[in-house]
Amino acid sequence: MRRWFYIGLLWCVAAFGLAAAETFVLSDGSTLVGDLIPKSSFNRDGVMVKTPDGKFSRRVPYKQLSKETLQRLLSHPEARPFVEPLVEPPPEAIQIVEETKRENREIKVKPVPNKLEMPAAPPKFIALAYSPVTLLLFILIYGGSIYGAYEIAIFKNRPAWLVCGTAAVLPVLGAVLFLLLPAAPVKSQEQLAAEAAAAEGAQPAEAEPLPEDMPPPPPEEEAPSGPQYPPTQVFARGQFIINRRFFETKFAPYLKPVLGDEEKDMQIIVRSARGEYTGQKFSKITPNEIYLLVAKGPATEEIKLPFIEITEVILKHKDAPMP
Repeated sequence: MRRWFYIGLLWCVAAFGLAAAETFVLSDGSTLVGDLIPKSSFNRDGVMVKTPDGKFSRRVPYKQLSKETLQRLLSHPEARPFVEPLVEPPPEAIQIVEETKRENREIKVKPVPNKLEMPAAPPKFIALAYSPVTLLLFILIYGGSIYGAYEIAIFKNRPAWLVCGTAAVLPVLGAVLFLLLPAAPVKSQEQLAAEAAAAEGAQPAEAEPLPEDMPPPPPEEEAPSGPQYPPTQVFARGQFIINRRFFETKFAPYLKPVLGDEEKDMQIIVRSARGEYTGQKFSKITPNEIYLLVAKGPATEEIKLPFIEITEVILKHKDAPMP
């Protein structure tokens, strides 16, 4: 009786072993048969079983298993995390995932209650007029117009305050207007003297009639005439182009290191934006300025005079009156 009990027990154990054995079909058609080892058969490197002869098989990577085997292993809780990425989901699942992604990508803008409205933007022309670049450009053009008007006043022999004031009221246009006008004529010494006399109100007294019995007065002796000086020459900007060529042609004797006998008694008066300077000769000349030797007591000083600042040059005898 005991013998039949052991036979039945062996038969149950064998039946249980056959029932627990698993068959894994590989992608090349071969099979792997064996028992699963709890908590050891499945890991990230593959599957391993215990063969019927009691040995352990090599670990087979999941990518070598067939699709049917991978699909079957999805139901095994230990193998599911490793085989799920390798199993192609059904088309229905793919469609559901795509629709979910599409819904997540869509941005739904909800209306904001009590939202403040944006202020209306000004026209582009007004915005451009108030920009820093436009203001800087306007300042540069305005300042350049006034400076150009000052140079035009010197060149055209016009009052600087008049030309610059017109350019300040009418930028660019005022300077161009005076540039197109002819240069103002330079008044001669006679005209200046006549204007000075008219300003003083000097009028010649009328000769009183002489009585008939009074003898005529003796003729007045003519006063001896004063010394004769060389004529004074005035060179004003506007009538002459004051540059290096001008001084080399008009004042060639005064550019020599030693003055001649006729030039020793002459004076050169230069009027410029820096002031009025009096000297006897020029020390040197460059393309942009000329240097005048001015007496400072027993010594002399060399004054640099740019051509652009010179308004008038006077050549006269040192004892002749100033024009």
